[in-house]
Amino acid sequence: MVELSAVLKGANFTWKSSGIEVARNLWLNLDGGQIHALMGENGVGKTTLGHIITGVLQPDSGILQIGKKHYNLNKHRDGLFREFGLVRQHCIWPPNFRIREAAFLGSKPHGLRAQNKKFSQTAERWGFGDINPEERVGRMDAASLQRAQMVVALMMEAKFIVLDEPSSAWEEGHEAEFFGLLELLRAEGRAILLITHRIDDVFRIADVITVLREGRIVGTWNIEEISKKGLISAMFEGDKFTGPGLSIDTKRVIGGKTQPGNNQTRISRESIKPVLEARNLGHSRQLKAISFKVFPGEILAITGLRREGLSCLEDVLTGNIESASGELLIDSEPCRGSLELRRRGLRYVPSDKLERGSSLDSTLAENIMALESAKLSKCGWLNPALLNKHAETRKPGWGALGKVNRKLGEFSGGNIQRAILAREIGTGAKVYVLVDPVWGLDDLSRKKVYTQIKKIRDRGAAILLLATNLDEALEIANRIGVIHDGQLLEIRDAVDWNKNELQRTIAGLGV
Repeated sequence: MVELSAVLKGANFTWKSSGIEVARNLWLNLDGGQIHALMGENGVGKTTLGHIITGVLQPDSGILQIGKKHYNLNKHRDGLFREFGLVRQHCIWPPNFRIREAAFLGSKPHGLRAQNKKFSQTAERWGFGDINPEERVGRMDAASLQRAQMVVALMMEAKFIVLDEPSSAWEEGHEAEFFGLLELLRAEGRAILLITHRIDDVFRIADVITVLREGRIVGTWNIEEISKKGLISAMFEGDKFTGPGLSIDTKRVIGGKTQPGNNQTRISRESIKPVLEARNLGHSRQLKAISFKVFPGEILAITGLRREGLSCLEDVLTGNIESASGELLIDSEPCRGSLELRRRGLRYVPSDKLERGSSLDSTLAENIMALESAKLSKCGWLNPALLNKHAETRKPGWGALGKVNRKLGEFSGGNIQRAILAREIGTGAKVYVLVDPVWGLDDLSRKKVYTQIKKIRDRGAAILLLATNLDEALEIANRIGVIHDGQLLEIRDAVDWNKNELQRTIAGLGV
């Protein structure tokens, strides 16, 4: 086993544009042959710490010791340390690049054949042979891009690998691949920093846990030294954590079926007109005569793998691509194109939070109020004070966001997600398409989001949830359908599904 270690000492970082201090005297030890989990709720500085220790972000102060080498981090301007590989939560590769081109950015020039050979050999060795190096970055979903970034880290033979919220983008069905890979890397003697909020995952795989809160290290424990209850206390301190639970799926189960509760009741749909209806939607081989209805006061979840039609369904339903056949109706009237869908009242939380869901160069207020900017304008000019005032009224209920005049790009992934939710769900619309709405959020934030979604459902909104997370579908949906090979296989009341049946149906094995 290769013996190696990296020690971060006294790192401090303040955003120059806002004066917000996001890292305060941070210390962290990474040792070879260990999986070190970095935990904390959204927005506490986990990603910032990951970027500091890899050399991507230059702090105001701090020392990094890698073996016998010492680096003064506030003078380091060479980018990613060669010993480190970084798998980002949000991939920053140019969308028009092919995967093989993006994989070699910043490295010595390689010919086309050499690029393909090196990438493909690494991918095959580590179980990522399904990734096509000729695919364009912009055509890949978040899960596939994180897997491709992992190939690059392995291809560059990184000794330290920093994974920023990886399992939140590893689709349902890839868990065994993900945990198996981590175990192999640990056995090889590599050091893994796993940045996550997923408590169950940490107790399944980690050796060491460090908790970060408000930009400070709360403590570091060997896994056997801390309980789940103790970890939650360290992460959330004064927040009262009452559910949905450590693994969300805490509902009462009798005879293998999830039983009706406050959030999963059977709804009578007799004599009720649907708000949103799809009739025989088709697109190439990816969608095959998809039909469903979403009624007022219900959440219909459609779950499955993105590549099996879920991504294409999102694009068609929201007008990003045009269906080859069929039609989409709102209040029984046909509707086409994203602008018309917006005018007809559709609100949309996309899977691509950065490209479709937000403007990172705009302020938090501008992002939250984007759908209502016309009301806050006079003669085409926005009133910044009025904009900020209205944005402040949207923040309650979504957890910690931040100052509304800060650029959104300065926020964590979780707070960017909260901003999108505050904009789309806070408008009192009657029809919603929500794609993995709690993607990348910690358990406490998930609870808050679910509470808001249930509120708009109970007010009579029709909600279509496109979910790769089965626990999420089982937690909040009234009905659940499964998409496989471009076909909508089955829609049932949520109380008539259990997780095992959903998994088998998603895999095309029936029940």
